[in-house]
Amino acid sequence: MFRFRFRHVFIMAIACSLGATPLHAQADRDAAYVRGNVLFEQGDYAGAEKLYRGLAEAGHRSEELYFNLGNTLFRLQRPGEAALWYHRALALDPRFGEARQNLRVVENLTGNLVFDPGDLVRWLRRLTPADLAGLVSLFAWIALLCAASVLALPRLKPWRPLLWIVTLLSVTAVGFFLWCLRRYDRDVSIDRMAIVTAPETKAITSPYPDAKEVIALPPGSEVRIVLDRGPWTFVAIPDELRGWVRTETIGRVVPEPAAGPDQG
Repeated sequence: MFRFRFRHVFIMAIACSLGATPLHAQADRDAAYVRGNVLFEQGDYAGAEKLYRGLAEAGHRSEELYFNLGNTLFRLQRPGEAALWYHRALALDPRFGEARQNLRVVENLTGNLVFDPGDLVRWLRRLTPADLAGLVSLFAWIALLCAASVLALPRLKPWRPLLWIVTLLSVTAVGFFLWCLRRYDRDVSIDRMAIVTAPETKAITSPYPDAKEVIALPPGSEVRIVLDRGPWTFVAIPDELRGWVRTETIGRVVPEPAAGPDQG
């Protein structure tokens, strides 16, 4: 369940001999990643976390890196932080089944609160906006080609009923996937989603320490940011609740961009 993923690391001797600075940086990054994997295997989870987190905080984006960091934090008995990094891995690769599976393990362990998206949104989470845009383009071309064939090729007259049906179905599909894109922006976008990372977190009625409790938020719980007020954040909570939490107790799934990020 908590196995980590390796990336293929290429031999960099030729690049090093040429003194290519970007390739040196790539080699250093790969070396740090592999060293983190070795430390994880050896049970040195604190050392592995330091290396993985250093890469992530330097702006290196990789679903394998995020997944491995999540596994490391889980081993360090910090399930809320682990859930955050699993969510970040899924943000890069919505089809990352192992990360989704490990989120279920965290949920079973902590009893965290998660939004019930419904079957459609659950399906949309496995796609990306690029996937949906590609489907829109595909069916638009099918509709266009079928309609053009009917109008421009008289010899296809026997096939006209079928071609018109395909055209109609394709236009319907275009409309459906355009609607899905709009729904994606509203209900699937994770730009304002955050995960409770700290234990014993509570949502309260106002941003004052003596305010009444709304609900306890176990580590790994999902919230949506409504209003950011520095040390306090007003959030939407599953089951249509809202409350204030200390900003330091949650982590955004889409973090603030680091200086000089690059792809991992």
